[in-house]
Amino acid sequence: MKLVEGGAARHRNNGDHHRPSNERGGAVRSAGTPGPRGSDPAAVAAAATKAAYDQLQDAEAAVRVAQSREAEIRAATPRLHPRLSAAVDAVDEAKDRDRQARQAVRDLDREVQDREGAVRVAQARVEDVKSATKPVSDAQRVGADEGLAKASRAVASARAEHEAAERSAERAAQQLAAAEERLQEVRGDRGPESSKVLAAVEAVRKAERERDRARERHSWAQREQRLVEQAAPVDAETGEPVQHFYDLEEFVVEYLLPNWEHRLDDKRYHWCAKWWAHPAAVTRLGHLWEAFEAARREPAPAMSSWWRDHVDHHMPWLTSEVGPFEMCSSREHEHKRQPLWGHDPAEDGMFPGNETAETEQVRQHALRSVLTQRQGSSDESHA
Repeated sequence: MKLVEGGAARHRNNGDHHRPSNERGGAVRSAGTPGPRGSDPAAVAAAATKAAYDQLQDAEAAVRVAQSREAEIRAATPRLHPRLSAAVDAVDEAKDRDRQARQAVRDLDREVQDREGAVRVAQARVEDVKSATKPVSDAQRVGADEGLAKASRAVASARAEHEAAERSAERAAQQLAAAEERLQEVRGDRGPESSKVLAAVEAVRKAERERDRARERHSWAQREQRLVEQAAPVDAETGEPVQHFYDLEEFVVEYLLPNWEHRLDDKRYHWCAKWWAHPAAVTRLGHLWEAFEAARREPAPAMSSWWRDHVDHHMPWLTSEVGPFEMCSSREHEHKRQPLWGHDPAEDGMFPGNETAETEQVRQHALRSVLTQRQGSSDESHA
């Protein structure tokens, strides 16, 4: 994200510095609208995953409470019929095996889908290599073909594991049905306190079923988040996620200012319509935008922290009576720059320089441009 060029805000060459509020179909966002945070798919998916995880934690806690209650009742019921106790335990074990088998099938089903998606991606890469307009090396072609073959082998392996898991789940379901049938047979010969145990067991089973549903919701939320993140638009050159706002001006005009509502009186708060002509303001506002683009992709409360730690820190200083807009007037539309503080050049060699620094590259480029212009002027005079 490039914020400042040449130590000042970027100006458009066409002279139309102030972008209309509805350019590219976008309206100015007011403080009451949720803004880009609520519409960012990656952030929404991350928030959904976090919510599903919280629900899973609650469900697992409920299972532990129910299991503890069951243990207490069993300990207080020594006269429980041995046959009934054995039948209940057999059902418990069969349900555990059935639940694990069904979960394994679901996990492998998602694994097969992921592997199939990897095959489609590998196929697309092979097609890209074949249809590339630029020269493609043999290593790239072999790599694409090998990637497709590897993905295909992974799909075949995942499908075989999925079929084996389905057979295991079927056997577990049959064993559970037999155990439940056996439990029904011995229920007529239970001890005087067995009904309390059975109620506690059923409470545990109910809590476990809710936990299983919470696990499945969390697993699906994670998968959806991965798909959203994979499908999120990225910059073709850097590979980084595409930023929401076009440039710093759009961020300030369409989001920051509409959500920063304070009475502008040139006493407590100062502002300048030409804020982009104040390097100190451009630097801080640029970093606000940079932090915003990172925070909006994170789940809550990332944006709340952005307002608290960034906006509420920088904006009061920028608009204060000691900020860069102190000499400007919003009422009379006057714009004045603060004078720069003095500086005496340091002695040669006091600060070793870095030849690869961006500022040094810019300085060398400017020097070459000046020399080129002077050479051109000299050639024209001689002609």
